[in-house]
Amino acid sequence: MRTNGVRIWPPSVLPTVFGIRKEHSKLPSTLSWIETEEMADSIPGARFVVLEQSAHLAALESPQEVNALIDDFLADQGDAED
Repeated sequence: MRTNGVRIWPPSVLPTVFGIRKEHSKLPSTLSWIETEEMADSIPGARFVVLEQSAHLAALESPQEVNALIDDFLADQGDAED
């Protein structure tokens, strides 16, 4: 397991979202995809999101997609407090 792997991540009590670019679904980036999904799965309530329109600089390349993701995520956190 890599040093940034799932097993050494401390438990999180904060809402967490993991975004990964669609291109990571192809080899040789599959390991990154799997590790990121495992990290999300290891944190209760975390989300794993595929950014369809982004490469390395998602906020610059696809600001609408990223802003919508953040807005939805924050709205859900507000709903969880009600």
